[in-house]
Amino acid sequence: MSFLAEILAIVVVWLSSVALGQFGIVLDTCPLTKSTSERTVSRSPRGSMPSPVAVAPQSMDTPTA
Repeated sequence: MSFLAEILAIVVVWLSSVALGQFGIVLDTCPLTKSTSERTVSRSPRGSMPSPVAVAPQSMDTPTA
């Protein structure tokens, strides 16, 4: 029974790819290979960036002047 279900699934996927192919939609695409050459980007040296300061909300029991 599972063999028939797999055959049915294959037929459904194949028919949908044929039907969508009429509209220019391709389901089975081969991934393009990326180039293996690496690029290097030269950057100017920077000074150390200031560290972020956490801001805590004031509590309600301390009066503000």
